[in-house]
Amino acid sequence: MANKEIAMSKLKKLMRILSEGGSLNDVVKACKMSKRDASYYKKYLQTMPLPLSEMYKMDEFSLGKLIRPESPNVPKPDGRKEVLDKEIKEYALDCLRPHKTLYYEWEKYYKLHPDGYQYTQFKKYVNEYIKNHDYKYRNHYNPGEMAMFDPAGDKLYLKPRFELDGIPVTVLCAVMPYSNFGYMIALRNERMENLFMGMSNALEYFGCLPHIVKSDNMVQWVKHTKKKYDLQFTDALEQWCVHYDVQPYVARVRRPRDKGPVEGIVNKFYLYIYARIEDKTFETIDEMNTCIWELVDEFNDRPKQRGGLTPREVFETEEKPLMRPLPDQMFVYRHRKEYKRISSSYLLSVGEEQHYYSVPYQYVGKKAVAIWDNETVEIYVDNERVAVHKRDFRPYGTTIDPSHMPPKHRAWEQGNGEWNAASFVSAARRIGPYTARAMQDLLTSAEWEQQQYRQGYILLGWARNKKYGPEAVESACRLLLTNGPVAPMLAIENALKHNMASKPVAKVVSMTPKNEYVRGREAFKITK
Repeated sequence: MANKEIAMSKLKKLMRILSEGGSLNDVVKACKMSKRDASYYKKYLQTMPLPLSEMYKMDEFSLGKLIRPESPNVPKPDGRKEVLDKEIKEYALDCLRPHKTLYYEWEKYYKLHPDGYQYTQFKKYVNEYIKNHDYKYRNHYNPGEMAMFDPAGDKLYLKPRFELDGIPVTVLCAVMPYSNFGYMIALRNERMENLFMGMSNALEYFGCLPHIVKSDNMVQWVKHTKKKYDLQFTDALEQWCVHYDVQPYVARVRRPRDKGPVEGIVNKFYLYIYARIEDKTFETIDEMNTCIWELVDEFNDRPKQRGGLTPREVFETEEKPLMRPLPDQMFVYRHRKEYKRISSSYLLSVGEEQHYYSVPYQYVGKKAVAIWDNETVEIYVDNERVAVHKRDFRPYGTTIDPSHMPPKHRAWEQGNGEWNAASFVSAARRIGPYTARAMQDLLTSAEWEQQQYRQGYILLGWARNKKYGPEAVESACRLLLTNGPVAPMLAIENALKHNMASKPVAKVVSMTPKNEYVRGREAFKITK
């Protein structure tokens, strides 16, 4: 035959022309081939055992066996192949298991059959067996019947300003398999409140409800049971499905083809969305989702290569009319935690971030229940709601409502914000001029006057204390300032404890020489 294989229909046409007495020129014109090729085929067909008129009437398969016999040079399988064929299924299944390789399987085979194939031929036959026995069933999906969910394996990262390392966030993908209409959202993590919020947002994006929802065996969906056939859904999933009136369905373990459409949409989002946002900087997850949803809309509005319709057009025209409307309110997953006793700090730790929220101080020592979601935190005592806070995700932070504080704590909190140097001196002046002078020296003895506010509170507290009183404080300050340049806090405390103001004290003579070469206290003062 010629180097270029001729189509069987053209060859039968050539036979018909030659059997009817046509010339080579007639063959060239009818079959559009060169005269050299026409002459070659004519000579080759004349070597066949049957005449052209009979070969022309044969079917294509029988004619092909006649004019294209198997080459005698093809090696026939020997005994080694027969031995391998009996065991090849076991080797193929073993090498698909984790931590098993083809070379390891060949070593086992060669120990049993030293005269068998070397590694190259063994690898060739095993790979051919795997390829020829990897059957793939094509799933069929009815329009509007099912929605699939799957967290993406690759995470995205928030990169807040002034932080070198990004914060990983989870990505949830969803798809309607009939139209390939997809959705994607970034979540803080894979905890239940975030996962079910993302699933609810996907249904809100679709604008209608399917009849079935499907995912893999993630812990948010399926409880871990000892028996594979006894799968139990989590309480959270049951609540979510009841709210939306959908039926949950689970793919088999380690069978990604059971949810092929959502696996496919994840890979497509990797190429279309990840590639466009990985180099961008987002400070909040809301900023990231805003960018993601714009790209999701672009993806769903791109025409398919076959048919020219976009996934959105297929979904809107063929799926959405068959689906059910959404409920009036979106499902919100809520956590619940019981506390045996409200501590004396009237604060309760909530969430994995362990953020503290206040409770009215009147309920200290009582049992409490906290219920929270991604938006709010509610605290109940004796089945009565006593506090409501906006959810705060700052780890170990504190959210306190001033109305929950005792009067003394509220006064202290307000004092920290209102008191300044002038108010301290004014309060000391009401005690007496020497106390005011001692307070003034106290506040100016540090680089930052705020550092001395605590000692200022202590000095004023001595005046309010029943043990000492304002007169004793004023007398102690007068004693110290009369006999020296300053009245230190330690000296005032000693004078009050030992009642030194009521005892006759000899005038203290300063031992510091008075001359211009000796530096005084002012020389060591730090200037701002």
